[in-house]
Amino acid sequence: VSTRYLACDNNYFDQLELLLSRHDLSVGVEIVDTIFQPQSLVTTQFAATVQEFLYSEIYKGKFDSVFFITVTQPFEAGLYYTVDRRLLKVTMVNLGYRVYLDHIEQIRPEEINNQATTNLNSGFAPVKIIALIPHYLAYLLAAIACLLLFIKSGYRWKESYISLLFGMIASVISLLIIVPLSQFVIDSIVLPGISSGGSIYIYSLLPSVVLAGLQILFLFAALKLVVVTGSSRGYRLRILGAFVGAGFGLVEAFYNLGWSIQPLISLVLIERTFVILIHIASGVLLGSFILAPRNKMSLIVLILFGVNLLVRYLPVYVQTAVIDVGVMYFVLGVISLSLTVYALIVSQSKPESD
Repeated sequence: VSTRYLACDNNYFDQLELLLSRHDLSVGVEIVDTIFQPQSLVTTQFAATVQEFLYSEIYKGKFDSVFFITVTQPFEAGLYYTVDRRLLKVTMVNLGYRVYLDHIEQIRPEEINNQATTNLNSGFAPVKIIALIPHYLAYLLAAIACLLLFIKSGYRWKESYISLLFGMIASVISLLIIVPLSQFVIDSIVLPGISSGGSIYIYSLLPSVVLAGLQILFLFAALKLVVVTGSSRGYRLRILGAFVGAGFGLVEAFYNLGWSIQPLISLVLIERTFVILIHIASGVLLGSFILAPRNKMSLIVLILFGVNLLVRYLPVYVQTAVIDVGVMYFVLGVISLSLTVYALIVSQSKPESD
C-alpha cells in the first residue's frame, strides 16, 4: 500500500481470515455472514461468492493454489484464500490497493510508491462521493420518516434546525473521542484479557459501556445546550430533542458508512434506520424530562443508557455464534420500536418540570 494511504486496519482483514475459516468452501458457494467492525463497534453483513479455484501468482513469482472470492458486502474486494485456510491477498479496486497478509518480502517504500496504486489520485474522491450520494439520501429520508412520528409542526421552527445542527456537532465530537478511546480500551484491556483466558462476554462489555455512556452524555449535552441558548419549554423541548437525536443519528450513520460501496437496499440500511430511530426517541425522552426533578431525569438517562448498551453489546453474541444475524436484527427492531412507543406515549402526556 502506498505510504500516502491510511493504514488498512479499518478493513479488518485478519478477521476476514477467521470468518472464512468457519465456512466449507467450494466453487459457487455463496457466503452470508456477519462481521464486527472494531472501529465503529457495530456488526454489519458480510456477503461473498467463491468464483473459482486456481493456481495464481500472488506476488512477483510467488504462486499458490487459491480460492478466488469476490466480496460485495460490506465493501467490494477480491480475496485469495488457500485450502489450508490462509488469506494471502486482498485486492480492492475501488480503493486502488492490494494487501498481502502473508509475509512476501520486504518492500522498499519507494518501490511501493511506484506501483499502480499511485495512479489513482485524480478523480477518486469525487467519484466515490457521487457513488455514496444515494446512501446519504437514504439515511436522510430514513431520519425524516422517523422524525415525522414526533415533530408535528416543529419543522416550521428555526430552533428545530439549530437543534439538528447541535445534534450533528455533538455526534462529531463524540466520534472524535469515542473512536480512539474505544480502540485504546480494546487494545490495552479487552484483547489482552481475552488472550489470557478471560471471558469474551465480560471484556467485550467494557467498550460497549464506554460507547453507550458517552453517546448518552453527548446527546444530553446537545439538548442542554438547546435549553441554555433558547427559551423553549414544555412540549417544544420534546420536538427539539427529536431533531437533536436525528442530527446525532445521521452523523453516526454517515460515519459507519465510511467509503465502502454497499447495496443500497439491505439489512444494513434497516439496522441503521433502527439506530437513528433510537437516537430520535432518546432525544424526545430527554426533552420531556430535562426540566423534571433530578430523580426522574436520572431514571430516564439510566433507561436510555441501558437501551444503548444492549444495542452495542448485542453483536458480541453474533460474533460468538450464540445468535445469528437475523435474530440480532429482530431484537434491534423490537428494542427500537418499543422505545419509540414509549417516547410517543410520553410525548402525549403533560410536560415534566421542576
